[in-house]
Amino acid sequence: MKPGLPALALLFTLEGLAQGPEERILGRGDAAFARELYRAGYVDLAKGVCAAIEKAGKASPAERIEVRALYLDLQLDAAKEEADPRKRKDLVAAVLRGKQEFIAANPGSREAQEAEDNLSDVYRLLGEVLTAVLQKEQDPAAAAKLRKEGEETFTRAADVLKQQVAKLKELRDDPAAELRYMNACYSLPRTYYYHSLIYAPGDIKKERLLEEAVASFREFGLDYGDRMLNFEGLVYQGLCHRELGKPEEALADFDDAIRLRQTYEQNEAGLFSLSSDAADVVSAAVLQKVLLLKDQGKFAEAIEAAKDYLGTTADPLAAGRGLAVLAAEADCELASGDLTGAGATADRLVAADPNGVWGRYGRELQGRMLGGGGSSSGADPAKLIRVAEAMVEGGDADRALEICGEALRLARGSPQEASLGSEAFLLIGALYARRGWLHEASVAFDAAAERYPTGEMAPEGLWKAVLCYLRLNGQEKRPFYKRRVEDRMARLARNYPNHPNAGYAQVVEAKQLEEDQEYLKAAALYEKVAPGSSSYEDALLGAGNCHFQHALQLLQEKKAGEAKPFFDQAEARLRKAAAEAEAAAEKTMDRDAQRRLGDVGYRALGTLSNLFLQDGSKREGEVLALLKGADERFADDPAKLASLWGLRIQALQAQGKFGEAIDLLESLLQKNPDPRQVAAASGVLARSLDQRGQDLREKDPKSSEADDLWRKAARYYEASVRAQLKGEEPSNASLLDGVGTRLFVFGLHFNGVPEDQEEFVGWESSVPRAPEFWEQAGKMYEAALTTSVSYKTMISLGRTHGYLGRWREAATVLARLFDQESLLNPDKTRIQNAALAAKPELLPAYLEWGVAEFQVAADEKDQERLARALHIFEVLASSTGGESRRWWHAKYYQIQCLLAQGEYKRADVAVRSVERTTEDFDQGKFGYKAKFLQLKSELAKKVLR
Repeated sequence: MKPGLPALALLFTLEGLAQGPEERILGRGDAAFARELYRAGYVDLAKGVCAAIEKAGKASPAERIEVRALYLDLQLDAAKEEADPRKRKDLVAAVLRGKQEFIAANPGSREAQEAEDNLSDVYRLLGEVLTAVLQKEQDPAAAAKLRKEGEETFTRAADVLKQQVAKLKELRDDPAAELRYMNACYSLPRTYYYHSLIYAPGDIKKERLLEEAVASFREFGLDYGDRMLNFEGLVYQGLCHRELGKPEEALADFDDAIRLRQTYEQNEAGLFSLSSDAADVVSAAVLQKVLLLKDQGKFAEAIEAAKDYLGTTADPLAAGRGLAVLAAEADCELASGDLTGAGATADRLVAADPNGVWGRYGRELQGRMLGGGGSSSGADPAKLIRVAEAMVEGGDADRALEICGEALRLARGSPQEASLGSEAFLLIGALYARRGWLHEASVAFDAAAERYPTGEMAPEGLWKAVLCYLRLNGQEKRPFYKRRVEDRMARLARNYPNHPNAGYAQVVEAKQLEEDQEYLKAAALYEKVAPGSSSYEDALLGAGNCHFQHALQLLQEKKAGEAKPFFDQAEARLRKAAAEAEAAAEKTMDRDAQRRLGDVGYRALGTLSNLFLQDGSKREGEVLALLKGADERFADDPAKLASLWGLRIQALQAQGKFGEAIDLLESLLQKNPDPRQVAAASGVLARSLDQRGQDLREKDPKSSEADDLWRKAARYYEASVRAQLKGEEPSNASLLDGVGTRLFVFGLHFNGVPEDQEEFVGWESSVPRAPEFWEQAGKMYEAALTTSVSYKTMISLGRTHGYLGRWREAATVLARLFDQESLLNPDKTRIQNAALAAKPELLPAYLEWGVAEFQVAADEKDQERLARALHIFEVLASSTGGESRRWWHAKYYQIQCLLAQGEYKRADVAVRSVERTTEDFDQGKFGYKAKFLQLKSELAKKVLR
């Protein structure tokens, strides 16, 4: 019996490595064998065989052609794996050129024919990545160039396919040619669809391509109605109809594609046993159907469609879009108010993909349900703590605290109460400490140990409490805190002797003296810690810092001569602390120890840098040399990287070399190092430029220099989060939201929006003169929302779309916001005061939602949206006072809605009511007097009194 391919692969690997010379692994049919290895997934082995064939130099001309064809496929696979869209575009384009040259050089060969048949896939891949790059491009000139490149690429792809179709149509009697003909006929409309994506909605070119794609897919269905490709084509056809604004036809297409499952038998449980290819097609069709129904607000129908697929398909989540269907079902359940159903579906998502993107999305859904006021009774407290941690990462500390409290309540009386309780209080303490609420933090840390002494995190709670009390004692100098420190350290050593910090009693005593500003006594105590002790490196750092602080005291007392020896002693100890910590970290495999030692080294370098930056020391130039190589050591900690770059920039500024700080960062960007390093450096420089610009603007609001600084800051802000926007780094929602907000503010300034203007309503510029700031801000808000669903970020995103005049996008985001935020009373007629007091930002957002809906309704003649907008303005008019700007906004748009509905009499009554109940309308205060007089004049022509 011949060995199977895996066995052959193993044989090749072992013998090739053992014997060395390439000839010993070669024989007959080597190129064909390499192709089989590639098809079986042994890519590296396929490359190895190809390299051996080329090196041996004994291949026949036919084998050389085979090897060249395989190399091109290997290059295409490598291009697909490239994360950077721009680089991926260039790699795919290179493969395309290579295949075209290969086809021209080897006419008539089987490999050239296969390459020609597959050329449309390469064109499609190039078009897809071009579209992806185009969507991210902010520079109008670069976008136009990319769009032109996309047009040329898709046009060439369509021309190639048309030629193939014409040539193969005459050869259809041959079964092999018939298969090639079918594939070409399918690829042509698919190419039209992808081509359409490079154009904006409403573009005539987009509509023409979509209509051509639909016609071609329908023609394909007439010839190949029973083939798998036809059902896949029906999904694309539905997407085309959706893009054309024909939702009912799109739904019919998706339903036709879903009927593919009816060609398979159902097992005894009534489940369709689909092949993997069929399951992928059906799940994709179901997903698109659910998403379309959700956008239409038909949540019950969307949920039913998802449940039908999940309940009638064998192993439904294994399909290509199975988990996406489950997530879409949860979204619809949440939007419809079915919190119980949404909770169960989110649980299922987490269980099915615990460490993947869909599991993370499931946990976000759980957090959103809690954020929307949903009940968590019966929830798993351990799960709630994980949700709280996700909220912390997303920057929503308030919700995290609430969820921790709920987890504590639910854990009460359970076997895991001690472990979960100590963990929850530790998280609560960390959140308070982050806000600077040290009293509250110390109580929470104490509670972790006192209420749950057997909990896993109890000893860590004691240690964190010690650190809190030390800081409090440094601020308030009260004996109570010193006693607390001594008591907590004694309990840590007595009850938890194995805790890493249990032996730090001497260091803690020195820290107390340090907090009391008894620096020399503290230094002497630190220096008694013997080498080899677990706290030795911390003690060196403490001693160096104490000498440094004592020297600073002497400087303040105008005793520079006496201060110098202490600066020297501080430098010696800090250098030794950094060196010892680095050496000790290399000798241990304990991650906690490595983390602690890394922190010691980092703080030693930071304090040394500050020592060099002291006024009059003239040692600022040594900072750059000191920090050389530090970026690599602390590459995994963006906060440390940012701090180190802050010190570099501060050093250059101190030397009057701020321009060199920019040059330093530019050189870093050109070298293309670790994206985390670029992000940290860019963020520091952006904030510095931003602050300098603000300082100049306070002196001169029209400062052109301040404008230049803000433009540079915007560039570096974008660079600081670029890796997150590309998906190369995990998203930090808080950072993305903060950077987005600064760019949003830049947009307000450069577009001339008045300083007292909050919402986009009432801003009279229809075309922003500097849209790029808002474009970037919008991308950052969108990226932040993929990690953490924050109502404030959703408001910012909707507002950004509004300022850009993207009414449909603004309406969509804000509708989603008010699906999860309860602002109105139960009968939906007035705003709840309690809800508004808790989240006052919702009021302007509610007005913006109404205006966005009105604008879309006006553009698309959508009566449903118009009615929704009118309801929003009626609620606002009845809930706000006549003296407020928002009341005038709401009243004006309410009448505009009535006009658009043809309700002229009601509109006339409303205008006359405003005139009668106010003194000369708003007297021009908010700019509405002239507008209402114009409405009055317009209605006089329509209403006969």
